[in-house]
Amino acid sequence: MNAVRSLFARFERYHAQDRPMLFYVACTGLVAIPLLYLLRFTKAVPPYDDIWLRAVSTLMCAALALRARWPERLKRYYLPFAYAALVYCLPFVLVFTSLANGGGVVAVANTLMAVFFLILLADWRNTLVMLALGAGAATLAYVLVTPDPALPRDYIARIPVMLLVVLGGSIFKFTEKQAELRNLERSYAALAASIAHEMRNPLSQIAHGVQSMRHALHQHDLDPATRRNLLDKQLTQSELSIQRGLRVIAMILDEVSAKPMEPARFSLIRAADATRKAVADYGYDNEADRARVSVEVGRDFMFRGDETAYLYVLFNLIKNALYYVVPDPQARVRITVDAGAVRVYDNGPGLAPDVRATLFEPFHSGRKTGGTGLGLAYCRRVMQAFGGEIGCESAPGRFTQFSLRFPPVPQADLHRAEADAPPEAAQKDVLPKPEVLLAGRTILVADDSEWNRRAAAAHLVRAGARVVEAAHGAAVLDYMRTAAPCDAILMDVDMPGMSGIEAARRLRAAGVSAQQVPVFAITAYADAGVVEAARAAGIQEVLVKPVDPALLHRKIYHCLPGTRE
Repeated sequence: MNAVRSLFARFERYHAQDRPMLFYVACTGLVAIPLLYLLRFTKAVPPYDDIWLRAVSTLMCAALALRARWPERLKRYYLPFAYAALVYCLPFVLVFTSLANGGGVVAVANTLMAVFFLILLADWRNTLVMLALGAGAATLAYVLVTPDPALPRDYIARIPVMLLVVLGGSIFKFTEKQAELRNLERSYAALAASIAHEMRNPLSQIAHGVQSMRHALHQHDLDPATRRNLLDKQLTQSELSIQRGLRVIAMILDEVSAKPMEPARFSLIRAADATRKAVADYGYDNEADRARVSVEVGRDFMFRGDETAYLYVLFNLIKNALYYVVPDPQARVRITVDAGAVRVYDNGPGLAPDVRATLFEPFHSGRKTGGTGLGLAYCRRVMQAFGGEIGCESAPGRFTQFSLRFPPVPQADLHRAEADAPPEAAQKDVLPKPEVLLAGRTILVADDSEWNRRAAAAHLVRAGARVVEAAHGAAVLDYMRTAAPCDAILMDVDMPGMSGIEAARRLRAAGVSAQQVPVFAITAYADAGVVEAARAAGIQEVLVKPVDPALLHRKIYHCLPGTRE
C-alpha cells in the first residue's frame, strides 16, 4: 500500500497547481472518439464493433472536461478518477480493439498513440504502470470474451518498439524537466538577488535613522523640543525608507507576475509636478548624487496614468543613470519635460548597441553589476499601459538618453479637469485640519498583527478618531453585534480563521450597508483577484501597505456619513 500511495502521490504532483493537460486531452477525446468510430463505416469489412467501449470512454472524457462543475465534496476524487480514466481510455480500449481486430498497421498506430499520450500525461513510473495495467487487463479481457483468441504476431512483434518509445520519451521528459528546474532556479536566484540588492539602500537609511535617534536620545544637553524635532525627522525619514522598500518589492513582484495595470484607476497627471516629485523623493545615497540630478521644464503637459507607477519609472531611470555617472565627477543627469515627452539624459559612458538590444527584456541587465533587468522591463510595461512608449538612445563614450513619450490627452478631458479643479485658495478649505479630520468618529481596526493594529491606531488617533481594535474577522462581527456601532472599519485582508473579505461579506449579508459603515481593506499585495473579491464582498476600497496616513484619513473622511460628496 505504501508503494501504491507513493506512486499516486507522484501522479498528483505531476498534475499539481491545476495544470490543464487533463482538460485539453479530455476535450480532444470528446471529439476524436466518436469521429474515429465513424471510420468503421468506410471499410469494406467492418472492424470489431467497439461502440460500448467508446461510449464509456466518451463519458469519462466528459467527466474529466467538466471538472469545474464537480460538487466540492467530490473534487478530491478527481485525480483518482482521472488515473482510472486514462488507464481505461488509452491502453485498455486501444489494446483490446487492436487484439480484437487481429493487429495490423492501424492497431500498432493506435497503441503507439496511447503510449505517446501517457508519456505526456504522467511521470515515467506511472506511465509504465498505466501501460502494464491497461494492456494486461485488455489482454485478459480479450482472452476471456473471445471464443477462439489468437494474439496477432505482427502486433506482438512491435512490443519492443513500443518499449523503446516509452524509454526514449521518458528520458526526453526527464532531461526537459531538469532543464526547466535549472531555469526556475536561475529565475528564483535572480529574483532573490534583485530584492536583496534593491532593499539594501532603504534598509541602510533606516539603520542610519535608528543610529541618529539613539544619538539624539543620549544628548543630554538638548532641550526637549529640539530632541523631539530630531526624533520626528528621523522617524519620518525611516517611514519613507520603509515605504520605498515595500514599493520596490511590489514593483518586482508585479513584473515577475506580469500583473496588469487597471486603466480605470488612471487620472490626469501634470508631467512637471510629478517629475519634480520623483527627483525630490528619490533615495539618494548622498548629497553629491542629489546635486548631479536636475530638472528642466519646457512646455509642460498632462498625461493619463498612475502617479505612483510613473514615479517608479523615474526612480529606475535615475538609479540607472547615477550608477553609470558616479565614477565621473563631471557627469550629470538631466531630466527634461517638453511637449508630450520626458527624457532622462546622462553624459556617462553610454551603452553598446548589443546591450541596448535587450535592455527592456526581463532578467537582462546589460553590464550592470548586481542588476537583474526587472526595472526597465517594468518601465516598458508601465508606459505601454499608459498608451505611450519608452526608448533608448546612446553613443558609447558620450551619452545615454531614455525617452518617455505619452499620447496626447483629448482637449475635452483637459478642459474638464481644469473646470473640476477648485481654486488653489479654496483647496485649503475643502477638508478640515488633519488633526481633527476624523474627530468624534469611531474606527474599528482589525489585524492579526498587534504591531500593525497599533501603528494604524496611532495614525487614526492623530486625526482625532477613537479606535477600537480586533484581532480577527470573527471579532469584527462580534463587535458589530454586541457593541455600539462604529463609523468605519479598516481591516486586513489576510487574517487567520476568517479573512477580512469574508468578514465584510458576512457583515453586508447581516444588513450593515456601505452607507452605514464603510469598510476599507488593507493588504501587502493587491492583485486583480483580491480587488475583485473585495468589491464583491462590499468593501469600498483596497489599500496597499504601507498606507500613507494622510491618504487613509482622506479616504475614510470622504466615505463617512455626512461627509460624502
